Amino acid sequence: MDALIAATVTTGGSPSDVDAARGVLGVIDNGAGNSHLSLFTYNRFGELTTSGSAIDLGVKTANGVAIIPPVDQDER
Repeated sequence: MDALIAATVTTGGSPSDVDAARGVLGVIDNGAGNSHLSLFTYNRFGELTTSGSAIDLGVKTANGVAIIPPVDQDER
């Protein structure tokens, strides 16, 4: 639900994909004739904070976002 609210508030669009990992949430939305990527950070309580402005992807119907965190050297 937070992703839906976050994308709508940020760009006024309709979310087409969401992904999250290790405190970063990415949302692609389609609205106003363009697709946008919005990035957020989230804490252990699920509270969202915007991370910069939405990025215009330059296409109308983008779909597919993957958040891939760096490999933690301690997990190897």
